[in-house]
Amino acid sequence: MLLADHKKVELLVLINRKFSRHLPIEPDYTGKPIDTIESDKVKVQWKETDTEDGVWIYSQNTKK
Repeated sequence: MLLADHKKVELLVLINRKFSRHLPIEPDYTGKPIDTIESDKVKVQWKETDTEDGVWIYSQNTKK
């Protein structure tokens, strides 16, 4: 096993949930910043695997 001496780890996120982050670190690269709270659910779809590209936010009171 080859181990490298890395000085920095960079984080890339597709969706940056600014107000309900599970990790206490800021991403270095962000696709789309959105304002959500902890109870909100975020759904991401890709055209290659789904019918269209899209990001949806469901609040606790929203029905899918």
